[in-house]
Amino acid sequence: MSPRICSAVATICLVLVACSRPEPTEVTTLIASDRPSPPQVVAHLPLEGSPFGSAVSSGGIGWIGQPDAGRVTRLDIAAASFTGSVSPGPRPVQISANMDGNRIYVPSFFGNGLVASVNTATLTVVNTVNATPDPQDAYGVTNTPRGDTVFMGITNGPIFKIAMQSGAVVGTLNLPVAAGYHFEWNRNHTRLYAAQRAFDGGRVFEIDPKTFTLLRTFETGGSAQGIQLSADGMKLFVAAQDGGVIVWDIASNSLVTTYATPGCNGYGLLRTPDNAFLVVGCVLNGLVEVLDPKTGALIETLNVGGRPRELSYDAATNSILVPNESGWVDILR
Repeated sequence: MSPRICSAVATICLVLVACSRPEPTEVTTLIASDRPSPPQVVAHLPLEGSPFGSAVSSGGIGWIGQPDAGRVTRLDIAAASFTGSVSPGPRPVQISANMDGNRIYVPSFFGNGLVASVNTATLTVVNTVNATPDPQDAYGVTNTPRGDTVFMGITNGPIFKIAMQSGAVVGTLNLPVAAGYHFEWNRNHTRLYAAQRAFDGGRVFEIDPKTFTLLRTFETGGSAQGIQLSADGMKLFVAAQDGGVIVWDIASNSLVTTYATPGCNGYGLLRTPDNAFLVVGCVLNGLVEVLDPKTGALIETLNVGGRPRELSYDAATNSILVPNESGWVDILR
């Protein structure tokens, strides 16, 4: 799916509601009486350039990709204010960050498989890598914790493994078209999962990141989009653009169940670290739906409008970032 964007720009801005919650430090099991309150929209920030990707580099610092503006903009999440931008390449889409928070990695949808490394403090491009000699559109991106190695998906199929400091492509997986649209790591980073673009399959690929080999294919169906692991690491949640969240057993490579998402064509997906909420961005419906990750029960539906895209979470402020192609960013808390 091309990240082509609507042109509407929101003009309403809500007042940021201050909120103080402890940073979750481990996965906990919650009961109805002590579940946190479901997230609400606490800030609605107009932003040009069709906001698409998002990431959090360090506590309270978010990043929003703006493909139509050719920029990535930094966000002070607590203050709900933008604090500068950088131009990493044409049509920046998804974003990932290293563990130290001093670098973000940004692929460009137009270019020769272009990915840029950005210094988060100085808002400067440190280096760029063209993974292919011919024009190919980059899309999904993730990296090792230190950020020394980046994995990038291309719309016509390959996933590239790139040593960012040297700029060398150190591995290529030639998978079916648009295999690396969304990524997810297991807890100890020994497995990398890659979801294939919705209308090209409905599959998730299990990859050994060290040897860069394909281990298994999960035939999930449902036009797979965003993916997240369950709290115990045993199941994979898959946002299905056809509707619902597919729950897939990793060990047996089989379907467990599908959580209903009424009126929702899923795209972005996020499980909060405390395992209280599974949040689905409904790209074609202008909704964000919040489910119980343990049962699939629908907790709430937020009518955010527009086209919500890549979700990200900030533990420092207990916030969820929701970039919206229609011209704004919502902060949920």
